[in-house]
Amino acid sequence: MIRLEDIDSPAKLRQLSVAQLNELAGQLRRRIITTVARTGGHLASNLGVVELTIALLYCFDGIEDRVVWDVGHQSYAWKILTGRNDRFDTLRQEGGLAGFPKREESPYDAFNTGHSSTSISAALGISRGLRLEGKAGRVVAVIGDGALTGGLSYEALNNIDPDQDNLIVLINDNQMSIDPNVGALARQLRRFRINPQYLEIKGRVGRFLHRLPRQGGRLPRVLEQIKATFRRLSHGSNSYFESLGMKYYGPVDGHNIAELIQYLSAARLMNAPVVIHSLTVKGKGYEPAEEKPSLYHGVSPFAVDQGVVGKIKAPLDRYRLFNDCASYTEAFSASLLDYAAEDPSIVAITAAMASGTGLTPFARQYPERFFDVGIAEAHAVTMACGLAAAGIKPVVAVYSTFLQRAFDQLLHDCVLQKLHVVFCIDRAGIVGEDGETHQGIYDLAFMEALPGLTILCPRDYRSLYEMLGYALNVCQGPVAIRYPRGGLSLPAGALAHSPLTLPLPEPELLCAGSQLTIVASGNTVAQAVLAATELQAESAVSCDVFDVRCLKPLHAEPLLRSAERTGRLLVAEEVVASGGLAMQLALKLAESTRGQKVLMAHLSVADHPVLQAKAAQARAHEGLDKDGIKRAARQLLAEEEAVVS
Repeated sequence: MIRLEDIDSPAKLRQLSVAQLNELAGQLRRRIITTVARTGGHLASNLGVVELTIALLYCFDGIEDRVVWDVGHQSYAWKILTGRNDRFDTLRQEGGLAGFPKREESPYDAFNTGHSSTSISAALGISRGLRLEGKAGRVVAVIGDGALTGGLSYEALNNIDPDQDNLIVLINDNQMSIDPNVGALARQLRRFRINPQYLEIKGRVGRFLHRLPRQGGRLPRVLEQIKATFRRLSHGSNSYFESLGMKYYGPVDGHNIAELIQYLSAARLMNAPVVIHSLTVKGKGYEPAEEKPSLYHGVSPFAVDQGVVGKIKAPLDRYRLFNDCASYTEAFSASLLDYAAEDPSIVAITAAMASGTGLTPFARQYPERFFDVGIAEAHAVTMACGLAAAGIKPVVAVYSTFLQRAFDQLLHDCVLQKLHVVFCIDRAGIVGEDGETHQGIYDLAFMEALPGLTILCPRDYRSLYEMLGYALNVCQGPVAIRYPRGGLSLPAGALAHSPLTLPLPEPELLCAGSQLTIVASGNTVAQAVLAATELQAESAVSCDVFDVRCLKPLHAEPLLRSAERTGRLLVAEEVVASGGLAMQLALKLAESTRGQKVLMAHLSVADHPVLQAKAAQARAHEGLDKDGIKRAARQLLAEEEAVVS
């Protein structure tokens, strides 16, 4: 009886028979399902690569040989089989195992990944580094067909030298990234996968070879001729890779361990770049995930026997809609549909994240106005600029952490041409368990530097709706709307809106006081209001609390008047300090000619990566929750009292 807990290194894995390896695969799946059901995480992608992971560690030692996982959200089985099974229950928890490969976590993790399409570039660099150092070992890049829609992967493939590089590229082809894949290469892979001629020939060749005697000197040559003919007749994706000078093998059954070992072992012996095209099923072994792989891509904790239970939503209409939404993503989705129903010039663009950014309903409602460009953020931005230049109103929905990959296009193609593109930036701020590669804390710093870019930050769903309308119908140039992951920090309606129509981009006063000015935006507004309410109740400290709804251009006059009146200014923002709201206000205070002295404190994300933890825990560590704002306020008040005395 094979027990997963006894396999604490790849060396023990290699002592097992194929039958035992298949038994181990079942145990691995159960371990992944039960753990992710408790901790949350990426489920479907990990279930799809169990056999592939076993075969990799059977054929490659994982340390002298290096394996680079693209994105890395499918590395759970790899972690379990490389000595981390006893800590797997800590997955994505504070201080526990990361949800992605981490070099500092294990020598088996060759390269830190978290974003898509980087594996071939990184693996090629590692391979060349080993060659320059005179070290043995092969390097494998495991990349999904979804990641192959990213331009960086093409740049790396183009750079492979067939005469010197012996990189192995293993394509994990499950026809999915988060959503179904799009683009020319995806279509080419799909044609090869379902080519009737290929399937018929493969079956015939397999049956013929099975009947052949295994002796005779001519057999290897005959087999090679058959395979060469097979490849010529199939007219599949191999032509693309072989045109680059790489040997192509496949498609291979990615759930057949014996077949995978056969191909990987052969590739290991070749002194040439090799592509192995492996077909897998996303969610394999857990029926709900197989049936709905997009739903089970990334999940919150759930009951294994029930699966992920969808939310029941009340009927939506106008402002009621935003109270009924469970997240900012849903509020954006409903808002965009509302505006698009009245304006046929509005289109939506995603980089392979239709469901993650809330664009799936838009895609169903307006398929001709929806564009999924694949994992290609830079292309998404420049194509949106082309649409804007043609008189269309493009809305680019993108995670903050992925917008970083399109900075050049944002500056050169959008901002400098003053094109009217609306960027709806999801997951802005601290994101929680996905860790440092996914934190949305850097976008404001680089966007603040861009001339003519309007930057908006809603505090709740109604604000998001109003800002989207302002961005689409009032603004003329580029606009960015930043909103956080998850739902509201306070119940809907708890943060009252001005009874008067306060036009954007004016900051809005939510609490009135005389001793301290608190300035916040977005996710920190609710925490600032809570802190001010408790300071009043506990210490009779009264505060002005401003919601800075428009971060650029900043209408600072009301904030400066308040700060000069109270003499104390506390700025709280869920971004890195550089380039944020506080820096703008500090500069404007320094330029003020009125001469009033203002003591200032700044709460932001410190100069270090924000590691995985629940979002609330991470905010508490950075002092960006209610209690952190109260502490900073009291310290600022105490400093003033010390100066006066």
